[in-house]
Amino acid sequence: MSGTSPKITFTCTTAFKSASGTIPIKLSVGGVEFIKMFTYSIAFKGATGGTGGAGPAGTPATAYWLISSASAVQKTSTGTVVTIPSTLTFTGKYQTGTNAPKDYACRWVIDVSTNGTSYTNLSTSAANETSKSMTVLTTYKSIRVRMYMAGGTTYLLDEQIIPVISDGMVAIYMTKLPMVTSKETRCAKFICFLNMANAVINSCPMINAATIRMVSNDTSGIVNVL
Repeated sequence: MSGTSPKITFTCTTAFKSASGTIPIKLSVGGVEFIKMFTYSIAFKGATGGTGGAGPAGTPATAYWLISSASAVQKTSTGTVVTIPSTLTFTGKYQTGTNAPKDYACRWVIDVSTNGTSYTNLSTSAANETSKSMTVLTTYKSIRVRMYMAGGTTYLLDEQIIPVISDGMVAIYMTKLPMVTSKETRCAKFICFLNMANAVINSCPMINAATIRMVSNDTSGIVNVL
């Protein structure tokens, strides 16, 4: 046994019936024999007890969310370019359990994007506020508002992105101009029609003259300005 540590392993099986006892272990060291008594005790699993009483009611959950005064912003193109609405207001709310919702004083972080992809910070609350307002500029393509737990900007509670949607291009369509045999009369009618298109262009600064396409079909008498 030199150079090693003697070890004895006992395995408890269902054959054990007594809760405690002793086991004699016979040892031999250097030709000398002696007996070491090993004492054990066993804890037996008892029968399954009855179901206990109902525990105390848990604490009702609290939900947090933000409300925007508009879900989207329209950028019109008639006359002066404007946004509708021109201002946005965000309000924090919370509700605990089945109680009525209430205003929540939180921290706000508002970011804006002028390219629809990346955002830059517009404002960050220095103190808890139940609501936050901002002016929408015509250069914005989207607005991102974040609502944080009161006291700082560590725990994000809710987030919403407000898109800024531009009006589409104006299309002009006139059909079935009367057929004429005189080249001069046909040109006069065409110039009159073109002046109507220019009137629309002048009232809509988002339309550039380069976007106009004119097609004349002498067979059907149709002229389109798109």
